[in-house]
Amino acid sequence: MSISKSKLGIALFSIPTILMIGGCACKASACRTTEVVTHKAPVASAAVVAQLLPPDAKPGECYAKVFIPEQFASRTESVCTREASERLEIAPAKYEWVEEQVVVKEASKQFVEVPAEFEWKEQTFEIEPAHTGWRVDRTARCVSDTEAMAKDVYCLVSNPPVYKTVRSQVQVKPATVREVVIPAEYQTMRRQKVVSPAVTRRVAIPAEYASVEKSVKVADSRVEWQRVVCQLESKTETLNAIKDALASAGYPTGPRNGEFGREDWEALKEFQEANGLGVGELTYQTMEKLGVEVQ
Repeated sequence: MSISKSKLGIALFSIPTILMIGGCACKASACRTTEVVTHKAPVASAAVVAQLLPPDAKPGECYAKVFIPEQFASRTESVCTREASERLEIAPAKYEWVEEQVVVKEASKQFVEVPAEFEWKEQTFEIEPAHTGWRVDRTARCVSDTEAMAKDVYCLVSNPPVYKTVRSQVQVKPATVREVVIPAEYQTMRRQKVVSPAVTRRVAIPAEYASVEKSVKVADSRVEWQRVVCQLESKTETLNAIKDALASAGYPTGPRNGEFGREDWEALKEFQEANGLGVGELTYQTMEKLGVEVQ
């Protein structure tokens, strides 16, 4: 069983004097060495080589330098979509209908002549005083002692006074002039009265914000040593389980033939990039993310 593209191999060429190992960097014979090339240049010290190899490796483990792409995270930010402002609002004046008495003619004064007052009175005047006098009474029969008829009888009679009543107008009140006040004349009129005047006020309009999803870089791309599945561990069951897990995650793979072809490596790469994993090798971190155990 083989894995195409030598995806499980490691090429150490940082320093031209170190060993070139095709396959994987190992600390035991569990990893197979396919080719050893010794350069004619001076051999680097063991300390320098140790610094270039994966640290803390255990016998039987394989490592490869993998590329970890930039990692981004989705964050929600509040973005101002409209600045705070203000507007002017005019509250119109309020009116009500009222009835009022309006002077149409001012009060005035005038002088009025009051005529004299008269009344009718009766007055009796004596026009002839009382008196006695002789009166010839031809019808009178004066009887004498001799009972003889007498002619031209003169009688001494008492005449009462003679009065005459005269009715005339008598002034009881003289003519006068008085001052008369002429009151003002009013008319009821209906009009609109201002209850409250128009008012202008400033209304503050707060700023408006919207939540925006942004992709923020949380880690830079880098290259680092990671433990990978050795070629001896790449069993048919393991590779098929990886294909099944990739397909379940939405990354179509090739047929379940126990081998990793180009289509399988493309699916694995897409899965690793989407999950921030090391790209290009079948790392243990990828296996853990897929939920697959090495058989």
